[in-house]
Amino acid sequence: MIFEPKGNAVFNDDASMLQAAMQGVGLIKHLDLWVVKQLREGKLERVLTKWYSPSPGFYLYNPSRENMPRKIRVFMDFLIEKRELLKRHQG
Repeated sequence: MIFEPKGNAVFNDDASMLQAAMQGVGLIKHLDLWVVKQLREGKLERVLTKWYSPSPGFYLYNPSRENMPRKIRVFMDFLIEKRELLKRHQG
């Protein structure tokens, strides 16, 4: 059977996109870290599992820690903080 979706939905924030997916609006592609709780609780289910491969997370490459620009350090700290918040939120 082929399913032809009608209409579209566009979101500019993760929470709205996740909520719509849980309400059956459509499929989403998102980080495991963000949806692990919903997957565990059965609110979402993984599709296309044949092509799924888990990712350990983000990588930020910086040529050197010596003389690192302050804005790069601030950005790295921001990402680390957000990662920790997500872990607590999903735990």
